[in-house]
Parts: sequence; structure tokens; C-alpha cells
Amino acid sequence: MRVLVDGVPLLGDAGIATYLRGLLLHLAAADRRHEYRLFFRGFRAETRRRVARFLADPEFAGFPATLTRVPDRVLQWCWDRRSLLRAAEGWLGRPDLFLSTVHMTPALPTIPVVVIAYDLIPLHFPEFYGPPDALRARMRRSLERATAIIAISECTRRDLVTLLGADPERIHVVYPAADARFPAFAFLFLVICGGDAFAELIGRAWPAGRGFVAASPGKTVSGLIGGLAAAVVLGVIV
Repeated sequence: MRVLVDGVPLLGDAGIATYLRGLLLHLAAADRRHEYRLFFRGFRAETRRRVARFLADPEFAGFPATLTRVPDRVLQWCWDRRSLLRAAEGWLGRPDLFLSTVHMTPALPTIPVVVIAYDLIPLHFPEFYGPPDALRARMRRSLERATAIIAISECTRRDLVTLLGADPERIHVVYPAADARFPAFAFLFLVICGGDAFAELIGRAWPAGRGFVAASPGKTVSGLIGGLAAAVVLGVIV
């Protein structure tokens, strides 16, 4: 099966990019039977340069990619015209499935469409994001065209149902996974916080050598020794 993925969010560095990057890499590694092809909209030269830099990433070297220079407004206009939908399917290479990663979704008559919904914060806080009517219309149009919907959390799933009237039977929750660097950060967090907590406890129980640090008179030598010892023990255990 050939899956065409709107890869535009991958060009950023926000949470959406992290989620989509992890999802695609995991799918490609776990599912060798299907081909995942990236689709980029690159009307602007700067966007095309960002696409080139992204495709140079060794992790995505095995992903075929297609780049179109059609402006988004023109592309959206074409995707909204029923008379052009058959032509749009051929222009996209007639994939077996289209994965829409932003709220710009074609209404493909014979190709299933899966939409990823991240969060609906702009609809909750329009005072920070501007009038939500246009975004709400795009979201509803995407959801109406979707065969299935991926939500990144139960909260997003509830918002899709209550704010946009999405069919809950078509929504599937796929949570973001932990970053590959998480174990190292978790290790440092536990060791540092554990050592600091033990330093506080031991310093209060046996306040020997108080005031040896001029900038922090409450620090004690006993707390320092206890905290270092606790950090070493926690590092070995963890």
C-alpha cells in the first residue's frame, strides 16, 4: 500500500513536527510492507530550501518525496472543486491512502483520507489566535472528508466531538511517544532532584558545618556530603 503524507509540518520544530516525525519513523520501521511517501507544498523558495535540508536528514533518506510549487490557495481551490477531484487523484500519484497532517485536506472520491488532529486550543482561546471562524470551517471540512481521524489525546478527542461535531466512532487516539533522549533526561532529573532532597533532609537532621557557603548560609557540610552520597547511590540504582 502506498501512503501519501502531507509533510509540511515536518519542516517546523514545534510539537506537531516532533509527533509526526516519531509517528512516521516508527511506522516505516515497524511496517515494511507499505510505502510512505512525503508530499510537500513548496511555492516559496525558502520553503523549498527547508524541504531540501529536511530530505538531507539520514533518518528520512528512505522516504520518497514529491514537491509541488502550486500556491496553497490555488491547491485548496482545486481540492474543493468536485469536477477536479479525479484529476487531483492522478496528480497526487493515486496513492492508496492520504494522510492529512494539517487542515488542508482534499476530498478524494476513491482514496481514503486519514486526518491527524493535534489540539483545538485556537478555538478555546480566540483572543490569542484571532477569530476562529475560518479555522473552524477548515477543520470541519477536513473532518467531513476523513475516513478516520487520529487524535493525539483523549482531550483532543472530546474537543473534536463537542466543538466540531465529529463522529466519535471515527476517532482513534494515538498518544505522542517519549523522545529518544528522554531516558537520559529522566536519569539526570532523578539523580539531581534525589540528591538535592537528601541533602536537605540530612542537613536538617545533622546540621554540621552550617554557613560554609557565603551565598547560602543555610547550607551545611553534612547536607553536601549526604546529597553527593545519595546522588551516587541513585545513579547506580537507576
